Amino acid sequence: RNIFNLFVVWALTGLWHGASWNFVLWGIYYFVLLVLEKYVFQNLIAKMPKFLRHLLTLVLILFGWVIFSSESLADAGSLISCMLGANSFCDDMSSYLFWSNLFMIIVMSVFSTPVFGLKQIKVRRADLIKFVITTVLLVVSFICLIADTYNPFLYFRF
Repeated sequence: RNIFNLFVVWALTGLWHGASWNFVLWGIYYFVLLVLEKYVFQNLIAKMPKFLRHLLTLVLILFGWVIFSSESLADAGSLISCMLGANSFCDDMSSYLFWSNLFMIIVMSVFSTPVFGLKQIKVRRADLIKFVITTVLLVVSFICLIADTYNPFLYFRF
């Protein structure tokens, strides 16, 4: 019953986001991930180091965003095959995007992991550091969005 309920919730969540097959597939993708995590690989995942679980989650979410943001299922399939190396990992556009966003990639990679060990700093100081880092990242994100020539809001497609 729980699996059926998960399927209904995620299929409807996909439909709620738009009347396109990529959104339905996106919802079903997350349904499959949840079922695999909860009923198939629960013991294996529990034994994995925390770092690998974190990395696996980020990779799986990345594939989900590809499905969600693609114009069609064909576009999603093409992007995913490129991500897996089918058409080579690096064409001119991907190379340009990588190098132009390298600073943000490094910053987000570092701050999405517990690299700094803020737990050992006093709570007040750690909160201040987190606030400053978050504010700086927010400003840098705004600058990157403003500098982009064309970046329509995703939901304008509906």
